[in-house]
Amino acid sequence: MSEGSSRNIIPQHIEPRKFIAQSVDLNGEMAIEKLTRLQEARVETHGMHVELSFVYDEERRRTVIGFIQSELSIICQRCLKPMPFETRIEVNWAIVWDEDQAKQLPGRLDPWIAGEDAEDLYAMIEEEVLLALPTAPLHETQCIERSLMTSGEAPVETLDESKSNPFQALEALKGKTKH
Repeated sequence: MSEGSSRNIIPQHIEPRKFIAQSVDLNGEMAIEKLTRLQEARVETHGMHVELSFVYDEERRRTVIGFIQSELSIICQRCLKPMPFETRIEVNWAIVWDEDQAKQLPGRLDPWIAGEDAEDLYAMIEEEVLLALPTAPLHETQCIERSLMTSGEAPVETLDESKSNPFQALEALKGKTKH
């Protein structure tokens, strides 16, 4: 996108049922400063592009399909320095009223429990991105010296007979009770 062009920012609060009735398509960027849960997870967001279509599927279910593409910086758990991380997450949501309807969905659809009122689209998108993050992110290449990756030789444990055995006291007591 060129420096002077205006960015199309998608709305944070939407009425998904109304969007589906109107077959709305969203294509744009997110206001990344509003992604507080990613910030709390120490994820730096450099860009978040979203393309979503609000449509009825072939079974007349209210669905949201599309993708979320993000450019992030996450912390490498080996060197503790930022590393780039990009995602492209496929979105296949079905708008449902409650948990019972959510349980009846086919496996290819994830539920979005929503009523008639406005819902937080950013919260849904942020949840998808958080779920896509690796549990323990690591650089693909060696990011620290190999010598720093070990803490030395593992100690070899030997059985030292001279140390007192905690069961000796129990054995002594047991011996005293026998007549």
